[in-house]
Amino acid sequence: MRLATWILAVALSSTCLAGEGCGVEIGEFVLARTRIEKKVSADLLVKNVSGRDLAGLSIVLVLFEEGNEVARSAPAVKDALPAGRSCRLEAAADEAPRFTSYRLIVSYVDAGPHEFAFVGASPEAAPVLEGAAAEAPPGDVPPTAGGKSKAATVGLPGLFCVDGEWVGEGKRRRYTGDVYFLQLAFRDAEGNPVNQTGTVEVIARQGKKTVANVRRAVQEGHYKLDASKLTARTATPEVVCFDAEGGVILVGVLRWNANDKFAAQIDVAFLSAEGDRWTWKALEDPWSEDAKGPEAR
Repeated sequence: MRLATWILAVALSSTCLAGEGCGVEIGEFVLARTRIEKKVSADLLVKNVSGRDLAGLSIVLVLFEEGNEVARSAPAVKDALPAGRSCRLEAAADEAPRFTSYRLIVSYVDAGPHEFAFVGASPEAAPVLEGAAAEAPPGDVPPTAGGKSKAATVGLPGLFCVDGEWVGEGKRRRYTGDVYFLQLAFRDAEGNPVNQTGTVEVIARQGKKTVANVRRAVQEGHYKLDASKLTARTATPEVVCFDAEGGVILVGVLRWNANDKFAAQIDVAFLSAEGDRWTWKALEDPWSEDAKGPEAR
Protein backbone atom coordinates (compact mmCIF):
# COMPACT_ATOMS: atom_id res chain seq x y z
CA MET A 1 0.00 0.00 0.00
CA ARG A 2 2.75 2.42 -1.00
CA LEU A 3 0.80 4.17 -3.73
CA ALA A 4 0.43 7.91 -3.37
CA THR A 5 -3.33 7.82 -3.58
CA TRP A 6 -5.74 4.92 -3.85
CA ILE A 7 -9.44 4.36 -3.44
CA LEU A 8 -11.77 1.39 -3.15
CA ALA A 9 -15.53 1.63 -3.57
CA VAL A 10 -17.59 -1.46 -2.75
CA ALA A 11 -21.36 -1.92 -2.59
CA LEU A 12 -22.06 -4.38 0.24
CA SER A 13 -25.40 -6.02 0.98
CA SER A 14 -26.64 -6.99 4.43
CA THR A 15 -26.09 -10.68 3.66
CA CYS A 16 -22.35 -10.27 3.05
CA LEU A 17 -21.67 -7.85 5.87
CA ALA A 18 -24.22 -7.75 8.63
CA GLY A 19 -24.97 -11.42 9.17
CA GLU A 20 -27.84 -12.89 11.15
CA GLY A 21 -29.14 -10.67 13.92
CA CYS A 22 -27.32 -7.51 12.91
CA GLY A 23 -29.49 -4.41 12.86
CA VAL A 24 -27.50 -2.37 10.36
CA GLU A 25 -26.86 -2.71 6.66
CA ILE A 26 -23.87 -1.20 4.88
CA GLY A 27 -24.54 0.25 1.45
CA GLU A 28 -21.70 2.14 -0.24
CA PHE A 29 -18.22 1.67 1.21
CA VAL A 30 -15.15 3.67 0.21
CA LEU A 31 -11.62 3.18 1.54
CA ALA A 32 -9.22 5.97 0.53
CA ARG A 33 -5.76 7.33 1.26
CA THR A 34 -4.20 10.71 0.50
CA ARG A 35 -0.45 11.39 0.17
CA ILE A 36 -0.28 14.91 1.56
CA GLU A 37 -2.27 14.34 4.75
CA LYS A 38 -1.18 10.69 5.10
CA LYS A 39 -4.76 10.02 6.10
CA VAL A 40 -6.63 6.74 5.59
CA SER A 41 -10.40 7.03 5.72
CA ALA A 42 -13.38 4.71 5.48
CA ASP A 43 -16.62 6.30 4.27
CA LEU A 44 -19.78 4.24 4.79
CA LEU A 45 -23.48 4.55 4.18
CA VAL A 46 -25.19 2.84 7.12
CA LYS A 47 -28.89 1.89 7.18
CA ASN A 48 -30.90 0.85 10.23
CA VAL A 49 -32.74 -2.37 9.29
CA SER A 50 -33.39 -3.59 12.84
CA GLY A 51 -36.96 -2.34 13.08
CA ARG A 52 -35.96 -0.41 16.22
CA ASP A 53 -34.30 2.94 16.80
CA LEU A 54 -30.56 2.63 17.33
CA ALA A 55 -28.42 4.69 19.70
CA GLY A 56 -24.69 5.24 19.93
CA LEU A 57 -23.83 4.08 16.40
CA SER A 58 -20.02 4.06 16.15
CA ILE A 59 -17.49 3.29 13.40
CA VAL A 60 -13.78 2.75 14.17
CA LEU A 61 -11.10 2.04 11.55
CA VAL A 62 -8.09 0.04 12.78
CA LEU A 63 -4.96 -0.46 10.64
CA PHE A 64 -2.49 -3.34 11.03
CA GLU A 65 1.06 -3.97 9.84
CA GLU A 66 1.83 -7.70 9.78
CA GLY A 67 -0.78 -8.31 12.48
CA ASN A 68 0.31 -5.45 14.74
CA GLU A 69 -1.95 -2.42 15.19
CA VAL A 70 -0.29 0.72 13.80
CA ALA A 71 -3.13 3.26 13.69
CA ARG A 72 -6.69 3.69 14.91
CA SER A 73 -9.26 6.33 14.06
CA ALA A 74 -11.35 8.21 16.55
CA PRO A 75 -14.92 6.86 16.57
CA ALA A 76 -17.23 8.32 13.95
CA VAL A 77 -20.55 8.47 15.79
CA LYS A 78 -24.25 9.04 15.23
CA ASP A 79 -26.14 9.56 18.47
CA ALA A 80 -29.43 8.21 17.13
CA LEU A 81 -30.50 6.45 13.93
CA PRO A 82 -34.27 5.88 13.65
CA ALA A 83 -35.59 2.61 12.25
CA GLY A 84 -35.44 2.51 8.45
CA ARG A 85 -33.25 5.62 8.19
CA SER A 86 -29.71 5.89 6.78
CA CYS A 87 -26.69 8.03 7.57
CA ARG A 88 -23.17 8.46 6.19
CA LEU A 89 -20.18 8.20 8.53
CA GLU A 90 -16.45 8.65 7.92
CA ALA A 91 -13.76 7.20 10.17
CA ALA A 92 -10.28 8.57 9.45
CA ALA A 93 -6.86 7.64 10.84
CA ASP A 94 -4.41 10.57 10.57
CA GLU A 95 -0.67 10.20 9.94
CA ALA A 96 -1.25 6.55 9.09
CA PRO A 97 1.92 4.55 8.29
CA ARG A 98 2.19 1.68 5.85
CA PHE A 99 -0.26 -1.11 6.68
CA THR A 100 -1.06 -4.58 5.35
CA SER A 101 -4.60 -5.12 6.65
CA TYR A 102 -7.44 -3.28 8.31
CA ARG A 103 -10.45 -3.87 10.54
CA LEU A 104 -13.64 -1.86 10.62
CA ILE A 105 -15.50 -2.10 13.95
CA VAL A 106 -19.18 -1.13 14.01
CA SER A 107 -21.14 -0.92 17.26
CA TYR A 108 -24.56 0.29 18.33
CA VAL A 109 -27.21 -0.14 21.03
CA ASP A 110 -30.86 -1.20 20.68
CA ALA A 111 -32.18 -3.62 23.31
CA GLY A 112 -28.54 -4.14 24.27
CA PRO A 113 -24.99 -3.42 23.05
CA HIS A 114 -23.81 -4.99 19.78
CA GLU A 115 -20.46 -5.04 18.01
CA PHE A 116 -19.17 -6.67 14.84
CA ALA A 117 -16.26 -6.27 12.45
CA PHE A 118 -15.00 -7.05 8.98
CA VAL A 119 -11.39 -7.18 7.79
CA GLY A 120 -9.51 -6.64 4.57
CA ALA A 121 -5.96 -6.83 3.28
CA SER A 122 -5.97 -4.81 0.07
CA PRO A 123 -7.72 -1.72 -1.35
CA GLU A 124 -8.28 -3.73 -4.52
CA ALA A 125 -10.41 -6.40 -2.79
CA ALA A 126 -13.57 -6.23 -0.71
CA PRO A 127 -13.20 -6.97 3.02
CA VAL A 128 -14.33 -10.28 4.52
CA LEU A 129 -16.89 -10.43 7.32
CA GLU A 130 -15.19 -11.46 10.55
CA GLY A 131 -18.33 -12.42 12.45
CA ALA A 132 -21.99 -11.71 13.02
CA ALA A 133 -23.18 -9.23 15.61
CA ALA A 134 -22.34 -10.20 19.15
CA GLU A 135 -23.71 -9.24 22.54
CA ALA A 136 -20.13 -8.65 23.73
CA PRO A 137 -17.05 -7.42 21.87
CA PRO A 138 -15.00 -10.08 20.02
CA GLY A 139 -12.31 -11.46 22.27
CA ASP A 140 -14.45 -10.94 25.39
CA VAL A 141 -16.83 -13.90 25.43
CA PRO A 142 -17.87 -14.74 28.99
CA PRO A 143 -18.37 -18.44 29.70
CA THR A 144 -21.61 -19.80 31.08
CA ALA A 145 -20.68 -21.42 34.36
CA GLY A 146 -21.55 -25.07 34.74
CA GLY A 147 -22.77 -25.56 31.18
CA LYS A 148 -21.94 -28.51 28.93
CA SER A 149 -20.20 -27.75 25.66
CA LYS A 150 -21.57 -28.81 22.30
CA ALA A 151 -18.13 -30.26 21.57
CA ALA A 152 -17.29 -33.46 23.43
CA THR A 153 -13.80 -33.34 21.92
CA VAL A 154 -11.52 -30.81 20.25
CA GLY A 155 -8.72 -31.77 17.87
CA LEU A 156 -6.00 -29.79 16.13
CA PRO A 157 -5.50 -30.90 12.51
CA GLY A 158 -2.51 -28.52 12.27
CA LEU A 159 -1.77 -25.14 10.78
CA PHE A 160 -3.20 -24.08 7.42
CA CYS A 161 -1.17 -21.71 5.28
CA VAL A 162 -2.43 -19.26 2.65
CA ASP A 163 0.53 -18.36 0.43
CA GLY A 164 1.27 -14.70 -0.14
CA GLU A 165 2.05 -13.01 -3.44
CA TRP A 166 4.61 -10.67 -4.99
CA VAL A 167 3.35 -7.12 -5.47
CA GLY A 168 4.86 -3.95 -6.91
CA GLU A 169 7.57 -3.50 -9.50
CA GLY A 170 11.32 -3.04 -9.51
CA LYS A 171 12.78 -2.00 -6.17
CA ARG A 172 9.27 -1.69 -4.72
CA ARG A 173 8.54 -5.36 -5.38
CA ARG A 174 7.84 -7.23 -2.15
CA TYR A 175 6.31 -10.45 -0.89
CA THR A 176 3.11 -9.96 1.11
CA GLY A 177 3.86 -12.92 3.38
CA ASP A 178 2.16 -16.23 4.12
CA VAL A 179 -0.77 -16.20 6.55
CA TYR A 180 -1.04 -19.09 9.01
CA PHE A 181 -4.34 -20.30 10.47
CA LEU A 182 -4.88 -22.69 13.38
CA GLN A 183 -7.41 -25.43 12.56
CA LEU A 184 -9.77 -26.62 15.28
CA ALA A 185 -12.05 -29.65 14.89
CA PHE A 186 -15.06 -29.51 17.20
CA ARG A 187 -16.85 -32.88 17.46
CA ASP A 188 -19.77 -34.29 19.46
CA ALA A 189 -19.71 -37.65 21.25
CA GLU A 190 -20.43 -39.44 17.95
CA GLY A 191 -17.61 -37.66 16.13
CA ASN A 192 -19.85 -35.31 14.16
CA PRO A 193 -18.85 -31.66 13.58
CA VAL A 194 -20.59 -29.12 15.82
CA ASN A 195 -20.66 -25.32 15.83
CA GLN A 196 -18.84 -24.72 19.08
CA THR A 197 -18.30 -21.14 20.23
CA GLY A 198 -15.75 -19.77 22.67
CA THR A 199 -12.33 -18.13 22.80
CA VAL A 200 -9.01 -19.29 21.32
CA GLU A 201 -5.61 -18.18 22.59
CA VAL A 202 -2.43 -18.88 20.62
CA ILE A 203 1.18 -18.05 21.51
CA ALA A 204 3.82 -18.75 18.84
CA ARG A 205 7.55 -18.62 19.53
CA GLN A 206 10.43 -18.73 17.06
CA GLY A 207 13.39 -19.64 19.24
CA LYS A 208 13.24 -17.27 22.22
CA LYS A 209 11.21 -14.66 20.35
CA THR A 210 7.41 -14.49 20.62
CA VAL A 211 6.14 -13.92 17.07
CA ALA A 212 2.40 -14.07 17.82
CA ASN A 213 0.20 -13.73 20.88
CA VAL A 214 -3.45 -13.64 19.84
CA ARG A 215 -6.87 -14.06 21.39
CA ARG A 216 -9.80 -14.65 19.05
CA ALA A 217 -13.51 -15.17 19.62
CA VAL A 218 -15.20 -18.00 17.72
CA GLN A 219 -18.82 -16.99 17.15
CA GLU A 220 -21.79 -18.49 15.32
CA GLY A 221 -21.32 -16.01 12.49
CA HIS A 222 -17.86 -17.40 11.71
CA TYR A 223 -19.38 -20.72 10.61
CA LYS A 224 -21.01 -18.84 7.71
CA LEU A 225 -17.68 -17.58 6.38
CA ASP A 226 -16.32 -19.82 3.63
CA ALA A 227 -12.63 -20.66 4.09
CA SER A 228 -12.38 -21.74 0.44
CA LYS A 229 -12.64 -18.06 -0.53
CA LEU A 230 -9.40 -17.14 1.24
CA THR A 231 -6.78 -15.74 -1.14
CA ALA A 232 -3.47 -13.93 -0.82
CA ARG A 233 -5.42 -10.67 -0.83
CA THR A 234 -8.24 -11.56 1.58
CA ALA A 235 -6.37 -13.72 4.11
CA THR A 236 -5.28 -11.76 7.18
CA PRO A 237 -4.36 -12.87 10.72
CA GLU A 238 -7.59 -11.27 11.99
CA VAL A 239 -9.89 -13.62 10.01
CA VAL A 240 -11.86 -16.48 11.57
CA CYS A 241 -13.76 -18.70 9.10
CA PHE A 242 -15.04 -22.23 8.47
CA ASP A 243 -13.86 -25.04 6.18
CA ALA A 244 -17.09 -26.93 5.49
CA GLU A 245 -15.32 -29.75 3.63
CA GLY A 246 -13.01 -30.56 6.54
CA GLY A 247 -15.48 -29.48 9.20
CA VAL A 248 -12.90 -27.27 10.94
CA ILE A 249 -12.72 -23.67 12.12
CA LEU A 250 -9.73 -21.65 10.89
CA VAL A 251 -8.39 -19.03 13.29
CA GLY A 252 -5.87 -16.48 11.97
CA VAL A 253 -2.57 -16.49 13.88
CA LEU A 254 0.09 -14.46 12.03
CA ARG A 255 1.55 -13.30 8.73
CA TRP A 256 5.05 -14.67 8.08
CA ASN A 257 7.32 -12.89 5.58
CA ALA A 258 10.67 -13.35 7.29
CA ASN A 259 13.53 -14.86 5.30
CA ASP A 260 13.94 -17.81 7.65
CA LYS A 261 11.59 -20.79 7.56
CA PHE A 262 8.51 -20.70 9.77
CA ALA A 263 9.28 -23.24 12.47
CA ALA A 264 7.53 -21.82 15.49
CA GLN A 265 6.52 -23.68 18.61
CA ILE A 266 2.96 -22.91 19.66
CA ASP A 267 0.81 -23.07 22.80
CA VAL A 268 -2.96 -23.26 22.29
CA ALA A 269 -5.88 -22.85 24.69
CA PHE A 270 -9.61 -23.00 23.96
CA LEU A 271 -12.29 -21.93 26.43
CA SER A 272 -15.80 -22.89 25.35
CA ALA A 273 -18.77 -20.58 25.84
CA GLU A 274 -20.01 -23.12 28.40
CA GLY A 275 -16.82 -22.91 30.46
CA ASP A 276 -14.91 -26.06 29.40
CA ARG A 277 -11.20 -25.72 28.69
CA TRP A 278 -8.68 -27.45 26.43
CA THR A 279 -4.93 -26.72 26.33
CA TRP A 280 -1.97 -27.86 24.24
CA LYS A 281 1.64 -26.93 24.99
CA ALA A 282 4.82 -26.67 22.92
CA LEU A 283 3.41 -27.99 19.63
CA GLU A 284 5.86 -28.22 16.75
CA ASP A 285 5.56 -28.87 13.01
CA PRO A 286 3.02 -30.11 11.86
CA TRP A 287 1.30 -28.58 14.93
CA SER A 288 -1.40 -31.28 15.08
CA GLU A 289 -2.97 -33.19 17.99
CA ASP A 290 -5.60 -35.91 18.16
CA ALA A 291 -9.06 -35.04 19.50
CA LYS A 292 -9.47 -35.07 23.27
CA GLY A 293 -12.05 -34.17 25.88
CA PRO A 294 -11.99 -31.09 28.11
CA GLU A 295 -9.84 -30.76 31.20
CA ALA A 296 -11.32 -31.69 34.55
CA ARG A 297 -12.90 -28.72 36.36
